[in-house]
Amino acid sequence: MEKVYLINYTFAENGRGVSTYSIRLYNELLKENVDTEKIATNDFLRRIKLGMELKNTLFF
Repeated sequence: MEKVYLINYTFAENGRGVSTYSIRLYNELLKENVDTEKIATNDFLRRIKLGMELKNTLFF
């Protein structure tokens, strides 16, 4: 079976935009037993402590 990786800045369901769509897609894939992993780039940015400066200038 293949694995699906969802990559987005955040997976917070805030009622609008790509973030909400991404988390809903992730949840639906899990319901269908699809091997899925989500990668939130904002988590990565927090770990390396570059915060908003890097987010605003770096594109993934």
